[in-house]
Amino acid sequence: YQEYMRAIVSGDYMFAITPLGADEDADSAGFNACKNPFKFINYGVARIPGIYSSAEIYRDCVEHGKTGLLVGNDFEAWLDAMECYAASPELRRAVSDSAYETVMRDFHVRDGSKVFMTLLDQLGSRVRA
Repeated sequence: YQEYMRAIVSGDYMFAITPLGADEDADSAGFNACKNPFKFINYGVARIPGIYSSAEIYRDCVEHGKTGLLVGNDFEAWLDAMECYAASPELRRAVSDSAYETVMRDFHVRDGSKVFMTLLDQLGSRVRA
């Protein structure tokens, strides 16, 4: 994972794509709904503007046009989104800045660790009771 993060942070990427089966893929929709938005978090930290499948995990954290692009899982939607980013350095910069701010505000490890410690305290209280 450390090598992966070093690679994306040090790379010069125009944008990243994150396809994921959504509602149109009934066989994997339930499984994919249990995933976390790790790619959004990674790309946000690395300031790489992302294009994401309009799956539940990304609809909950990506604001279309502001922190990323959400697309349906069809060829035309993906092509349109890639062309949109390719044609607009201003949009890529605005999205990467906004995604970075969102990730640092809403997904920072310090906040997750506070929630985790609270849950452990609550669990400890139940076990002792």
